[in-house]
Amino acid sequence: MVKVKKWSRRVVWMVAIWCASVLLLAGVGMLFR
Repeated sequence: MVKVKKWSRRVVWMVAIWCASVLLLAGVGMLFR
């Protein structure tokens, strides 16, 4: 259970970072467009 919790937490962080990078790229694209 603990291992699964750690893994899911890691996945949540990865998804959060991915979403943030996508939003950042979208914002930069809109700024330069």
